[in-house]
Amino acid sequence: MCFHGLQGELVKFCNDTIRPLVEYDKLNNTELIKTLEIYFECNGNMKKMSKQMFMHYNTIIYRLQKIKDIIGMDIENADNRLNLEIAMKALNLIKI
Repeated sequence: MCFHGLQGELVKFCNDTIRPLVEYDKLNNTELIKTLEIYFECNGNMKKMSKQMFMHYNTIIYRLQKIKDIIGMDIENADNRLNLEIAMKALNLIKI
């Protein structure tokens, strides 16, 4: 498969997983993609996220629930989490 074919597959994968979140961030000037990225960096540890993002713990809980509502996935589910992490990495590759 050539790069353009692979890039097309990455775009489709991102569209199927995190596109609603990217669009929500653009429309509402939020940083939910960044929140999800830090969620993965902190392995789902919300207390650690709260410290790293300089946000109240309840704000982290609210943001994660908002992410779940927008993408329609349970981010605590291992398969969903893996797909979302891959989509986040793919999103960064597509931007390059």
